[in-house]
Amino acid sequence: MYDLHQSRSNSEDFNLFTLDHVDDAFELFVQLKYDQSVQLEGNGQGLTITPLPAGHMIGGAIWKISKEGEEEIVYAVDYNHRKERHLNSSNLTKISRPTLLITNGMYAKCQKEKPRR
Repeated sequence: MYDLHQSRSNSEDFNLFTLDHVDDAFELFVQLKYDQSVQLEGNGQGLTITPLPAGHMIGGAIWKISKEGEEEIVYAVDYNHRKERHLNSSNLTKISRPTLLITNGMYAKCQKEKPRR
C-alpha cells in the first residue's frame, strides 16, 4: 500500500488515502499462528476462525470457519497435501466433513515427477 501511494502520488494528484490511513488499517490486523482459533465479535459473534497450514507457500493458510457446533466452512483454494523440501504438507486431518468446502481443482490432473535416484 505504501508503494501504491508513492507511485500514484509521483504521477498524479493522489488523495484517496494517506500513509497514515495505511498505518491505521494495518493496526487492525490480528496475527494468528497455525491452529490458533479466534472467536469473532460484533457481527461475527458465534463464529470461530482457525488457520491451518496450506503447505503450498510460506504463510499460506487453509481457513476453517465454524459456528458453535453447527456448521463448518473450509476455504482451501491453494494447498499442497505433499511434503516439500522446505514446507510441510497441509494438515487436512483437522478437517472432517465440512458443511461447505471451497477449493480449487486447477492442478487436479497434474502428476508430480518422481524424484531421480
